[in-house]
Amino acid sequence: MPTDHFALAVEEALKMLPAEFRTKMKDVVVVVQNQPTAKELKAAGVPNSDTLLGLFVGTSLAEKSVFDAPKDVDRIILYRKPLEEMCATRVKLVKEIRKTVIHEVGHFLGMEEEELERLGYE
Repeated sequence: MPTDHFALAVEEALKMLPAEFRTKMKDVVVVVQNQPTAKELKAAGVPNSDTLLGLFVGTSLAEKSVFDAPKDVDRIILYRKPLEEMCATRVKLVKEIRKTVIHEVGHFLGMEEEELERLGYE
């Protein structure tokens, strides 16, 4: 899929997010990379042989304080190649991007994997 088509799929998926997620992530940047780096896989606790679709990088709302000095921008990284490889159609791709973003916003909100799974975001 051409890069611009993937970007349009990301835009479509972001528009489909529940309003409460869009509101909470207004200061979170969504970026696209082709593949995760070894460092990103390690940060996510994912073995090099496994797949990573997205990653939240930053400080969760649960850990933020008004007394903290400004840090890097909070961001969600979407990994294009793994997402494309697992989705046979554009419709499936948009749904998987949406699911991945919701999952990563959950991390931004301070949720752990178990809570995300319990809420159906896994």
